[in-house]
Amino acid sequence: MKSRTKYLLTDDEIKKIYSKYSSESIDKINVLSNGEFNSVYLIESNDQKYVLKVGTNLLIDVMPHEKNMISNEVFWYKKIKEHTNINIPDILYHNTTKEIINADYFIMSYINGNELDIDKLETTNKLNAINEKMKIIADFHNIKSDKFGYITDRLFENWYDAIKNMVTNIKDKSLSLGKDIFNSNRLLDFIEINKEVLINVQSSAVFFDLWDSNILIDDNDYYVIDPERCFYGDPICDFVATVFTQTLEEGRDSILLYNQYSQNKIEINNETEIRYKVALGYLALIMEVEKYLRYEEDHELYKRNDGISKWLFSLIWNKE
Repeated sequence: MKSRTKYLLTDDEIKKIYSKYSSESIDKINVLSNGEFNSVYLIESNDQKYVLKVGTNLLIDVMPHEKNMISNEVFWYKKIKEHTNINIPDILYHNTTKEIINADYFIMSYINGNELDIDKLETTNKLNAINEKMKIIADFHNIKSDKFGYITDRLFENWYDAIKNMVTNIKDKSLSLGKDIFNSNRLLDFIEINKEVLINVQSSAVFFDLWDSNILIDDNDYYVIDPERCFYGDPICDFVATVFTQTLEEGRDSILLYNQYSQNKIEINNETEIRYKVALGYLALIMEVEKYLRYEEDHELYKRNDGISKWLFSLIWNKE
């Protein structure tokens, strides 16, 4: 998948990188994944398979929360392993020296599974998959903190200050690109109006990117990959990628499933709907601005981002 942020490597560069981890020779190299941000390669060596994930070239302009994303991902893999029962790959080697390439990277174990695709499943299997997904989210939220924000940026004492900073960072990036995004100011106003609601949120780990493609199924075991966009914040944010509806009420069945596994139950009320609207707005703003950095204007994913961000903002503001 073509994207300006992907750092495409030569076979020689991959071999040099792999030699830092192992003295074994490489038998085969293939491009892996249809991801839109990082480059991922499948390495086969001595009858074993490994995954090499490469961050962006430091010369490439990225979104504020996408800086040092490889280190962020390694951090969250470690947290998941220490504090949850979620299945994940093993990080085998992590390098930030920039000696071979101008980017961070890591090598991890290979999961021989298929991407989850709930929409294509039959009814019984679909219900089981949704149940497993809610179980994963509830377990992930067991990772707690008294801080809020991205660990690669600033951490704040409350969710109001953190999300305000996160949105402001994206607004500033859009302005640096010559794009004055009306919705960034409107979202900041909405955050300010609802300060008292947001300031009282209890912090937990937030995956914020748990789409089906980030869950692999191997022999009925569910594995989570790509925790690169995690932050500490409002747990309601994780229903953006799982419920993905106009209101939490429309996703009530998923919320009830989540509550079966979570220590901290979610009530669907006016305050949680406000918090959910903030989360939807944050995703919409990301999608609106990142398209300028990743794609040409005639690219299908530029058009996808443009359409989804407009749709999300129309849902949010039409409900005010």
